[in-house]
Amino acid sequence: MAIDTAAGLSGFLDPLETLHEVLTDERQQGKLFDLSKEFGGWRRSKGDGNCFYRAFGFALVETILSAAPQTLRGMSSDIEQSSNGELADFIAFMSELSQLDSPVALKSWYQALLTDIGMDAKLVRAMRLTVASWLAHNKAADFNGMRISDFLRETTGMDLAKFLQTEVLADSREAEFLMIHAATAALGVGVEIIQLDRTDGPAQRYNLPDRRMPLMATLLFRPGHYDIFYRRDLYEHLSRLEVQFDLRRLCGRPGASPQTLMCARMSPESSVVDKQLPHRASDPFEDAMGSFRRSLRDSFRECVIAINDEMGRTQHDVASIEAKQVLCARVRQEIECLSQDLENKREDLRKAQEDIHKFRSQSLTSYPFACCCHVMPG
Repeated sequence: MAIDTAAGLSGFLDPLETLHEVLTDERQQGKLFDLSKEFGGWRRSKGDGNCFYRAFGFALVETILSAAPQTLRGMSSDIEQSSNGELADFIAFMSELSQLDSPVALKSWYQALLTDIGMDAKLVRAMRLTVASWLAHNKAADFNGMRISDFLRETTGMDLAKFLQTEVLADSREAEFLMIHAATAALGVGVEIIQLDRTDGPAQRYNLPDRRMPLMATLLFRPGHYDIFYRRDLYEHLSRLEVQFDLRRLCGRPGASPQTLMCARMSPESSVVDKQLPHRASDPFEDAMGSFRRSLRDSFRECVIAINDEMGRTQHDVASIEAKQVLCARVRQEIECLSQDLENKREDLRKAQEDIHKFRSQSLTSYPFACCCHVMPG
């Protein structure tokens, strides 16, 4: 299924229902159903051999901009040290994003990456350079019980320099486990990879490089391909922003700006990607159906958001009512205790009155002259 953004390399946010339509195996669909309790949506990444680098970089920046844009400076610094001046404009763009408020920064990021082929190519290049730099500086580090340089010679027959040139820095070469390990270690972040294959049992989940790293991105792995996966709270937050920004109109393929695409094609980094997007005349029927599907998807998303908001308010009201019921029960209990204390005091008072009455009766019986002396003084 084609990605319907202007650049066609990273997609819009989609609910999991659309992923269910893509999956044809019942075992994959069953795993997705179990995951839907925790996850709410996904974002497509074009399967062109760059999908891991694109999905990982996109998700990482998106997560940072959603939480604290100023912390993007650390990632920018890591990329700058790895790129040796090759990506000055991309690093400058990330620096600008780090100075913006979260919604503004996210909108700028989306508009750049969803419409500009050249910017996507620079993101992929940045991730590849970061991985290559880390491997070059850590060739003696342990990997699967071996030094990285020895591991490569044993498994690929290549020395590190050749491996970096042919497998890491070359465009459209897929990422293996070693590259994923290097990407997370270089940037000091964790990535969760959820494997959705056709085996029996639940989906396999992996935290790389290990659970000590802060988890910053979740990727969905279907054998040979990576997409971005979103937990429900983040998906709902970003979906609201996508509707608020009107991204499907601004960044969708039918409404893409020819000037933007032309500038992207003029970028040296985008030459390989550009060859993969042949020019063809648009089909009015396909355009109309695409517009209808986008409208229907937007309406569905808005309904889901409205329902979730209403559920949130309802849950808040229920919690408030339950709290008031607990308070009423406590007040009732206190009233019952006070009533019992009052009854006990009444009983004590009654007994005291009886004792006084008995005492008076006994006094009159024992000393009758007291009454006479009282009646006849002197």
